[in-house]
Amino acid sequence: LAGDVIRIPQLPIVPIMTVVPVVPLDDEVYEVQGCDNDAITIISPVAFSSVEAIIPILGSANAPDFAYYELDIRPEWSDTFNLYVVSDDAVDDNLLGLLNVEIFGAGLHRLRLTVYGEDGEIVEDGVCEIPVEFVMSWD
Repeated sequence: LAGDVIRIPQLPIVPIMTVVPVVPLDDEVYEVQGCDNDAITIISPVAFSSVEAIIPILGSANAPDFAYYELDIRPEWSDTFNLYVVSDDAVDDNLLGLLNVEIFGAGLHRLRLTVYGEDGEIVEDGVCEIPVEFVMSWD
């Protein structure tokens, strides 16, 4: 009838819990490391920010003898970085990659940009590493 509300049943959304190991954190986890070279830097997300969903990683990855850059991510409780993006295109204040936060789970993570030269070695001041909080959004 006109004016009646029709309700359509939907399946409930059940979030999948992320298990994060509980280990003591040292102060290094909360520090920005490197990022001393304006040509090799992460502009966004900003260090210590909280991010969710799919976000652009903006910044610069360039050097006189530039060959390629890598974006790596690791949870704060791990010593091992996961390779996420590799590109042989130099970038100046633009998109380095898109980050799908939900791949990695909630919690504090380290995002690292590393620039390599033509000799395959990391260029001088070629690393920028920042802490970022990954947040899960449940629609």
